[in-house]
Amino acid sequence: MPPIQQQLSNIEAIEDIAPSSSSDPIENDNNNKDKNRRGGRRLPSIDTRASRVGVTNFINVIKNLHPGESRNYFPITQEALQEYIDSKRKALIKAGSLEQYLQHMQAYNIALGFGWQGQVFGPIIKKALDELRAHEEEIQKNQQVNVPLSNLNSIDSLQNLRQLYMNIASLNLPSQWGTVDTSHLHCRIGNSQHFGLTDELAFTRFWQAFVDNINEHDKQIQLVLYRDSSASASSSPQQIHAFGLTSETILKSVTIRSKVKIYKQKIAIGENTTFASLIAFATYKAMPPAGKQFVIRSIDESFEYIPEDLVKVVITGIEHADLLVTLEDVGPIDFDYF
Repeated sequence: MPPIQQQLSNIEAIEDIAPSSSSDPIENDNNNKDKNRRGGRRLPSIDTRASRVGVTNFINVIKNLHPGESRNYFPITQEALQEYIDSKRKALIKAGSLEQYLQHMQAYNIALGFGWQGQVFGPIIKKALDELRAHEEEIQKNQQVNVPLSNLNSIDSLQNLRQLYMNIASLNLPSQWGTVDTSHLHCRIGNSQHFGLTDELAFTRFWQAFVDNINEHDKQIQLVLYRDSSASASSSPQQIHAFGLTSETILKSVTIRSKVKIYKQKIAIGENTTFASLIAFATYKAMPPAGKQFVIRSIDESFEYIPEDLVKVVITGIEHADLLVTLEDVGPIDFDYF
């Protein structure tokens, strides 16, 4: 098989079937290899496609599965696709992320002139995505909700108990839980002690257990809601939160800076804030020059963050973080050296 670059020179038309993504900062690359347009939009260059996270991730996974072997990663074979999907499925990658990676791989395989064996690859991909989505739904059904405790600071225990009930009532509970009774709150300590939080004595008992174990992050202290008010203590409860985790600090803000300048300070982080949205906000949605891309890392440059990931999910344990954004070259991928 001729070298990859020679293969590319034989391609006259490149069709990108992957949906456009805000995480790809170089849609307007001026590379002369790709002047085609579809719907008035310039198509990304072959080098841009080769650098997409799905393509590079596929190569790295296969390379790790076959260390020391000399392989052609494209065209994608049924065996390689199955190995890649099995590896990602074992790692419990999110279905949406795997789907996006596969779209990158599909678009690049087609751009190289190899097409896409939809009848062969389709069932393999569908099976994996269905299994991952089913796993995510099962986790969501049993998910726990973070209950705020920082405002339980009154010297009056009854006032703190009232505030705790107000905190519970304000939560956005998962729809999978169905109808639960937020007017009757219970506490479970370990596997045996289970009592209703109905008076000052009960709250003091709960709070003392929580304070005694907070430094050890004891996960055995739980608040419990029942599906309806008629449930008894022996019924299967719907757990709200393991209170040993409530002392964990939640990320509230970030500062975006380069190595020489601060762009935005103390940006408030919402539940759906992604690293890509932070870059867009800090740069006023400016597009990088042709052949360049924005990259966001931890301030000590020990981690590089995936644009689509949720900031609060990735960065935990601190209230504020400084992030470093840089403008870097999008270098070509030479598969002869993989």
